[in-house]
Amino acid sequence: MPYHVPFIDNDVSSGNRVMADWLNGVNNHTYGPVNNLVGDGTTTVFAISGAARSVYINGVYQNINTYTTTTASITFSQAPPYTSIIEVVCN
Repeated sequence: MPYHVPFIDNDVSSGNRVMADWLNGVNNHTYGPVNNLVGDGTTTVFAISGAARSVYINGVYQNINTYTTTTASITFSQAPPYTSIIEVVCN
């Protein structure tokens, strides 16, 4: 069975971080940009650039029922913890 490994890298031409899935050495999905945010324990709405594809807080994937998004913002049902690292991978 082939390995399906997610890979995050910098896109030198655009300056954005991109996420790609590598399957048998073939890049079959590319996403970006990645929005890096920091939680303060009270804020629930954050500005983002693009439609959110997946969300991580401190490296832990967040279920889609814990937030809502538009192409300009993400709203969490509960404020991410103080100093938490929020990573929003967009289309």
